[in-house]
Amino acid sequence: MSPDRTVGDDPEAKVVVENYSDLAATKRGLSNRQVDVIMSAFGDGVEAALVIEEWANDKDLPTAEGTAAVYLGRCVKSSEAAWRFAAEGRVAWLPKSLTTLFENDLSADVESPQRGLSDFANAGGQS
Repeated sequence: MSPDRTVGDDPEAKVVVENYSDLAATKRGLSNRQVDVIMSAFGDGVEAALVIEEWANDKDLPTAEGTAAVYLGRCVKSSEAAWRFAAEGRVAWLPKSLTTLFENDLSADVESPQRGLSDFANAGGQS
């Protein structure tokens, strides 16, 4: 799989995320906002994120707040051509050709290396 592929250009588009760099360095056409939303959700224990081409957004599934193409939930089934994805009590089949599935490796510590202002203040402005 090419490291510079984009969302949906590979029918086997599934990435297991063990740490921040697995997602941030994927070069899959994700915006910084999408990376941050997915990493935050994974830190909260969300099982999976499905990113779809924005023009193909399935209006039956709710997208993550502040995004038009990220679903947070879990993959309940897959076929050769599609993912069956559950998000906030709703379920839909979404084509693999237009999506990338990111799975949270729940055994790993998935946290963003970014520091907040409180970290800065607690350190007295020292890094």
